[in-house]
Amino acid sequence: ATFTNEPFAEVEDVVWGKKVTWTPDGLAYKGAEYQISEGQQVEETISDRFRIFVFREGSAKISLEDSQGVMQESDMEYGKGFRVQSGQKFAIRVVGATRIIEGSEVDASETVEKELFTTESYVGMDNSKPWGWEHIFAKKEDPIAMKILHIEEGEGLSLQAHEKKIESYYMSYGRCDMIMENTNRELI
Repeated sequence: ATFTNEPFAEVEDVVWGKKVTWTPDGLAYKGAEYQISEGQQVEETISDRFRIFVFREGSAKISLEDSQGVMQESDMEYGKGFRVQSGQKFAIRVVGATRIIEGSEVDASETVEKELFTTESYVGMDNSKPWGWEHIFAKKEDPIAMKILHIEEGEGLSLQAHEKKIESYYMSYGRCDMIMENTNRELI
């Protein structure tokens, strides 16, 4: 496996503000934060891949195409996530400066399954964690998942390793120490 424990963020100026990508190339997914400037919008476009949008702060509305081809608008609120399928139209409109997190597949899918199009927000909640709680913005059949972890002060995640799962972390707020294994199998 190729391990990386170097912080990574690539900032790109776009028409509607800034896009901060926090996953390096070579992964099967991308994680990014959309920093949308006041009065701007992400123009209506057809998604070329599976995406999950999670609202972080500000004021925004998302328009999603339903399975009948009709655009449906919904308020984006903290703790809500919206799943966008390959081939589904979407647009995001903001009032004030807004931050939205996006997770997406890297490889564009040529398969369009309109019966999977949904305009409903989705979030699962798990309060059973000894360190706090997590919001889960994906379903079991989704190719990627996004989570918001809320770790209580003084708590921490257990040391873990995955054979198949690849994870990236983006610190939204707060402060923590990260302990990771390097390529020499040392914890740093």
